[in-house]
Amino acid sequence: MSRPSVYSSDDLLDAARSVLFRGGVESATIQAISAESGAPVGSLYNRFRSRRDLLAQLWLRAAQRLRAASVPALREEEPLAAAVALALAQVTFAKAEPADARLLASFRREDLLCEVESPELARTLEQLNLPVERAMRELCKRLFGDLRSEHQRLLCFAVIDMPLAAVRRYLLSGRAVPASVEAWVERGVRAVLAAPEAVLEPE
Repeated sequence: MSRPSVYSSDDLLDAARSVLFRGGVESATIQAISAESGAPVGSLYNRFRSRRDLLAQLWLRAAQRLRAASVPALREEEPLAAAVALALAQVTFAKAEPADARLLASFRREDLLCEVESPELARTLEQLNLPVERAMRELCKRLFGDLRSEHQRLLCFAVIDMPLAAVRRYLLSGRAVPASVEAWVERGVRAVLAAPEAVLEPE
C-alpha cells in the first residue's frame, strides 16, 4: 500500500508561483521550488516530468480558474449584459484569487509555456482557448450581428483588455483592488459597446 503524498500538486505549484514572483522565470528552478515547498527534488520530478511541465501546469491552473470564474457571465441572455458580466468577472477574479490573477498579469503565456514533455498536458494547452474563442465569437454575433474583425477586436478590448488594465497595477504592487474599479469597468464597457461606431475607425 503506497503512502499518501505529503505535498499536493497545488502545494508545489503554489511554491513555484512564490519563487516566480520573487525572482522571475529564470529563478524558478526545480531546486528553488524544492527549497520553497520543502518537498524533495525527486518528488517534484515524480509529479511533473520537467521544470517546463511544472511551469506550464502552473499557468494552466491559473487560466482554468479564470475561465471557470468567467463562464457564468456568458449565460446572460442580453448580450450587453453578458459582456459587462464577463468584464466584471475579470475584476472579481482579481479580488478573489489575487495570486493567480497576478501570475496571469505578470507573465506572458510564452514566458511559462515552452515545449512541454507530457503529451496530455500539451493537448490540454492546445485546446484550452478553443471554448473561449467560440464563446467570444458567439457573443460578438449576438452584440453586433456579425463577426467583422473590427467588432471582434473591440469586444476583446472591452471585456478582456480593459478590465485587465484596470486591475493590473494593483496586482503587480500587491495592493487590494478598490471596490470602485468594478463601477469604472462597467461604465467603460457599456460606453464602448453601446455605441461601437463612435470608437471604430471608418472603413
